[in-house]
Parts: sequence; C-alpha cells; structure tokens
Amino acid sequence: MIKGVNRQVIEVSETGHPFFERAILILRADCADPPGTRLQEEGRRFIQAAGSYTGMRMIKKKNRIRRMIQGCFLLTGGALAGVLLSWLIRA
Repeated sequence: MIKGVNRQVIEVSETGHPFFERAILILRADCADPPGTRLQEEGRRFIQAAGSYTGMRMIKKKNRIRRMIQGCFLLTGGALAGVLLSWLIRA
C-alpha cells in the first residue's frame, strides 16, 4: 500500500561541484513557510558548504593523530606492565 506524503522538496540543479549534478533537499514541516527564493538560497549555501572535502580531511587527520597517540600510550602501558610483572615474578 502506498501512502501520501506531504513534504516540500527543493531541487538544487546548480551545485557548483564537479561530482554532483543536482541535489534534492527535503524540508522540515516547521520550516516550510519562508519564501521560495530564500529557500533556494539556503539550499545553494548548504550544498556549497557540504561539497567541501577539506573538513573531512582534517577530521581524518585528527583521528589518525589521536589513534597514534593512543597507541603510544597503550604500548608504553603494556611495556610497563610487562616490566612490573617480570619484577614481581623474580621477587
């Protein structure tokens, strides 16, 4: 069975991105009242901001650095635990 859906949709055909031809944005029910030109401008602004990959690269770089630091701490903790365990066994 197919039910009707009452949603407003904006289609942005000029994304300005080399990979994406168009974008389809579904509006919230409480935000569907602004004039159509403002919605189009907000849609274009959102697509342009979402199309940049620099933020994703920075997040990946931060995560990589964080994992390396955590690995160093775990390695150091494991080495200290091994030394302590061997010292307790000898005593």
